[in-house]
Amino acid sequence: MLALIFTPTIVSAAPASQEPFTATLIFQGPDYTDRQWIDKKGIMHVKGQHQLGIITGDIEGSVEFYADLNMDMVSYNGDVKAKGVITVDGGEYKITLDGIIEAGLISGTFVINGKGDVKGIRVEGTFTVMIAANIIPLEGTMITKP
Repeated sequence: MLALIFTPTIVSAAPASQEPFTATLIFQGPDYTDRQWIDKKGIMHVKGQHQLGIITGDIEGSVEFYADLNMDMVSYNGDVKAKGVITVDGGEYKITLDGIIEAGLISGTFVINGKGDVKGIRVEGTFTVMIAANIIPLEGTMITKP
């Protein structure tokens, strides 16, 4: 009887590198909003607010965002969500921000995912900014997969 013994070769991928990340989003201000209203409870709703700007720091490029916001006009509490695209030489990043508004101060998280020549780069982090600010500092971790 002939027995074949198979020994699998385990190939492990190189681990992803992680490094601190800092950048600043700078917006020109909103140029249009799809819808905006204040309901009977005094909650302001903003849907599809379009903003253009730049990002500087560990990622440099142009930014286009669409934001949705819900905020109580008495307490200045609420939430904000935004999605956008960061365009850089050779590729683009998709970015999402998710924040809670407390007394006009927005605190939240963001995720940036690379596409094209920057595929394999992911950034996760936090931000804190006043509601009307056009400058948003970002801090987090850049994860690069080989």
